[in-house]
Amino acid sequence: MEPFTLILGCIGLLIFFAVVAIVLPRVLSRKSITEQTILEGYSARATIISMTPTGQYNSGQPEIILVVKIERPTSIPFQATVKTTVYTMNLAKFQEGTKIHVKVFEDHKGKYIVVKGTLDYP
Repeated sequence: MEPFTLILGCIGLLIFFAVVAIVLPRVLSRKSITEQTILEGYSARATIISMTPTGQYNSGQPEIILVVKIERPTSIPFQATVKTTVYTMNLAKFQEGTKIHVKVFEDHKGKYIVVKGTLDYP
């Protein structure tokens, strides 16, 4: 093997391992938007405007669609629609007019909402 070929091979391996060392940890540590909302989102109170069962089940628990009005002391209230899975025993807590706790995460793509007391955010 020629020295030039050996040097190029070593440089190629070094670049490959450097890329793997930088990219792989970032890919493995990527959080889902639900996890990111729970960890980095702000807490708010919401009033349920309507609750509609979808007829679908996730892990044996019913899925519902909530239309909520989210209120924060420092900003204008806004309305959002959230599709979530609730524990059957908590279903009675999700009725029209009920106040609930939510986490809201905002980025350039929009607002993401996770409802406290659901399968995603117990």
